[in-house]
Amino acid sequence: MNAKDRMILAEFREQRPAFTALGDTVHNLLATLVKNAGIDLLSIEHRVKAEDSLKGKLERKGDRYRSLDDLTDILGARVICFFNDDVDAVGKLIASGNVPAHLQKYGTTVQEIFADLPDLRAIYGVEADNFAPGAIGVFSYLRKVNFGLQHFAALNRKFDLKLVDKTDLIPLTGAAKELL
Repeated sequence: MNAKDRMILAEFREQRPAFTALGDTVHNLLATLVKNAGIDLLSIEHRVKAEDSLKGKLERKGDRYRSLDDLTDILGARVICFFNDDVDAVGKLIASGNVPAHLQKYGTTVQEIFADLPDLRAIYGVEADNFAPGAIGVFSYLRKVNFGLQHFAALNRKFDLKLVDKTDLIPLTGAAKELL
């Protein structure tokens, strides 16, 4: 790891408490906005990038970043809705500018706030900036499902999805048991 990357890691360590506090603030802000709009949610989640993850990213792509400010995924927030229409409604709340002034330096638009948008840009290019918030939410949800399935399969020593069958699943509800 070169000196620049070590400097970015040191800056991250120093600012991590501020990112953690910001994550809590963003979480509470989103919860308030959604509640005031009368939208039922499954959950609101946020995370600060793990130091090991940042170190790995810098080792893989460090030449792209001059400072911590160049990284766009240090803090991510995800709102998980029951219905696609609600995902769009949450996106519209953010798009309407309902972001407090003291948080606007972290983002004021859907493009800045949605943590998965850089990954969509890597796949679809700048066209991803025009995706509906609902589409970005669905992408985020499917990525979570994908990760969960990969993790589940790997824990069962099944490194290819076609090796997973219904005997690997444990239904948690009667309705789920009927599906199997």
